[in-house]
Amino acid sequence: DDDDPHLPIIPHGLRVNLPCKMHVILDRTDLADIVSWMPHGRSWRIHKRDEFERKILLQYWGECTMPSFHRQLNNWGLIRMK
Repeated sequence: DDDDPHLPIIPHGLRVNLPCKMHVILDRTDLADIVSWMPHGRSWRIHKRDEFERKILLQYWGECTMPSFHRQLNNWGLIRMK
């Protein structure tokens, strides 16, 4: 069962980690109006928070909320810039 052809194929029982999911999402041109790489390529930006929550978080993380997503980013050592 290949629910999302954009995600890499991984062995049963393992999960795709947050950095891998974000690379997949950021490589999708159809989502660039919602979230995309910054021009320098060292960070990314969420352009439409509501759509990010509704489309991307729901599809890639299930019932994840923005605060939970931010915690996951922090756990990976990624920092939020304003």
